[in-house]
Amino acid sequence: MDGAQLIASVTIPGPLTVPGIHRVAVTLTDSTGGKSRVPALRFAVDDDTTGWYTVDEAREDADDFRDQLTDAVLYRLLTIARNDVLAYAPALPVTTPATLPPAHYVASQLAQAVNVWNANRVDASNGSEGDGTFTIRPFPLDWAIKQTLRPKNPLPVIG
Repeated sequence: MDGAQLIASVTIPGPLTVPGIHRVAVTLTDSTGGKSRVPALRFAVDDDTTGWYTVDEAREDADDFRDQLTDAVLYRLLTIARNDVLAYAPALPVTTPATLPPAHYVASQLAQAVNVWNANRVDASNGSEGDGTFTIRPFPLDWAIKQTLRPKNPLPVIG
């Protein structure tokens, strides 16, 4: 039965409100009991109320993320970048309800996500990307991001 088509609809018991990577795994069973597993579908659920980048926003704002990454991979990159920014930047005040992160924290998150993505694409043996002659040397949480998060005072401090 080559080329048979099966159309199925699955209803989940409630809304997908928990942010993270979710997966749908499907196993098909034929009339003789034979089983065939379909590769799992992974998808990201964002919390768009936090003020941090969502997968869709990152795709809009960064050319590197338009067509190259799955939602699951981009979600992980944004999570890593947000954690890097929060670890380096001055601590935000704890308030109830939680305040949105400052714009320079959010901009740094996207820049850091791009840096981490570039660092993962570079050939560690020679620093090049692909077969071309152009060489990039990514530095995750580079000086520009650090300067955005913790600007140095241009005036000397005498103490």
